[in-house]
Formats: sequence, C-alpha cells, structure tokens
Amino acid sequence: MAFDSEKIEEMLERLYEASDEEEIQRAAKAVLKEDPSNPAAKVALWTLKDEEEALRSVGDLREALAETVRRLGGEEPKGLYDERPLVQTYGEALMHLSSASHSLGRLDDAEAYARKLMEFDADEEIFPARLLLYRTLLDKKDFSAILETYDQDPLDSPSGAHARAIALIEKDAPEGEIWEAVLDAFSLSPELPFVILGLEALPDEEDQDEEFYYDQIFHEAAYLEGPWTESDDRLFYLYLPAMVVGRLTGRLDQDETEEIDEMLDHLPKEKGDLIRNLLTYGGPRPDEPSELDQWAIGKLMEILGD
Repeated sequence: MAFDSEKIEEMLERLYEASDEEEIQRAAKAVLKEDPSNPAAKVALWTLKDEEEALRSVGDLREALAETVRRLGGEEPKGLYDERPLVQTYGEALMHLSSASHSLGRLDDAEAYARKLMEFDADEEIFPARLLLYRTLLDKKDFSAILETYDQDPLDSPSGAHARAIALIEKDAPEGEIWEAVLDAFSLSPELPFVILGLEALPDEEDQDEEFYYDQIFHEAAYLEGPWTESDDRLFYLYLPAMVVGRLTGRLDQDETEEIDEMLDHLPKEKGDLIRNLLTYGGPRPDEPSELDQWAIGKLMEILGD
C-alpha cells in the first residue's frame, strides 16, 4: 500500500504538537487511518491507556519498537541526534517498555531496555534512563552491578549516586565510605532527600525551567522512596544528614528535628559531639543563600567522611 508521505508527515506534526488527550487520540487515529502500522501513533495511543490496560497491551509497544527499527533500515539509532525520522519514537518506546516491564516484574527486560535507552540518550537530555535502570537494579538487589555501572558512567546522576549509596550500605562498606556516598548523592540534588523523606514540599514555580526541574525531582523521589525506606538501616543514613542539613540551612526548624539527638547517639561519640557542636555554633555561613546547601553538606562531610 502506497502512503502519501507528505500528508502523513503533516499529521504527525499535529500529533507531536497535541497538548491534551483528546487531541492526541484524534491525531494518532488520523495517522493510523493513513498508515496502520505507524509506530509513533501507536506509542502515542498506548500512553493514553490506564495503567492496567497499558500493562495488558505492552505487546503493542514491542511491535511499535520493532516497526520503528524496521523503518530505520533495520538499524537501531546510534544516539539522540540521529536525524532520521522516528528516532524520538525509538526512545519513547524504550522508556515505556522499561517502565512497563518493571511494573510487570520482568526486571531483566526492564534492565535491558533501560541500558539501551542510556546508550541512546547518554546525557539524559530527554529520557530518564538512569532512573529506570538504577531502580530496576535496586529491586533486583544487584548491588555489584550498581557499583560497576556507576563507576563506568561518565555522568553523575542523582539516581545513580543514591543507588550507589544504598549498594554500599547493603555490602557493608566502611562507614566513612558510606557517608561519603550518601553526601555525594545529597550534593547532586540537595532538594531530593527532603522530598524522598516527605520533609519538604516543592514550591509552585511560574518559571518553566524551574517547574521542569521540580517535576524531575518529584519523579526521582517517587522512584527512590521505596528503596530508601525499605529498611531502618537504609533510612538512618538518609534521615540523619537530612535533619542536620535541614537545621543548618533553615529548611527545617527545631521542632521538625527533635530526633537529631537520639540519632546522633548511634554514631561514634566523637563524631556525634562534633555534629552537636556544628549545630550549636555552625561557624561562618556563606552570604549567598544558594550556597548554603553545599556549605552544610561539606561541613557534614568533614565529620562523617573518611
């Protein structure tokens, strides 16, 4: 069957520009009427399904991915900036397949799709490959793979750093090494631990860039909350620095941090006393409010790190 490629291209433009579910559904169905196996339209319609129906029809995504690769000449795109048509559809299909496979408990499949997605969008300009990958590896309890993947990854990602910290806890690494990993993760996204722990609500931002940033933090927190709260041991390593950094920066007031003293008793006495002294006297603080988080994390690293 011959397609009017120009007409389909115009329809796809309308699909990509659609902003609500009705528009997306109408545009996708119009594309499929002209081109019944169009993978971009099939992926778009799949995203409109409710969770239960979407998971039942995950085969539609696999077919869309296969059709995308077929239309790309049988070769998977080398990266996000491949200018051939349907390249973004390839990334979207991988992302949804990894997430759906994770929800279905098919963790090996979820990992494989996430690793492909990470190769495709290595700098995470669009797709959250690392978040999908590290959450899957945490659920698989493959802590060695987490450490190996993070060590080989040229990009420092909050999700990877948090997964690495949890992996070191589970592998009984030296205390100083664990604290350094936790505080490294903290420093990459200081808001994230507070959101994971439910200690801070994200502000409503009118600026679009900030709105995207906070949406991203909320998404990361939703994926990382389960692993961090899986055990009291893990929770201690995140909760204590959040309490201390929160007090030092004014994110949390004294009433919200009443548990600090009790938690500090679980540290070696010398380190606990140093943190109590830090909370009491603090020392010179940076003039810029934007520098407070890194200052507080650095002070804590001096005490708890190796």
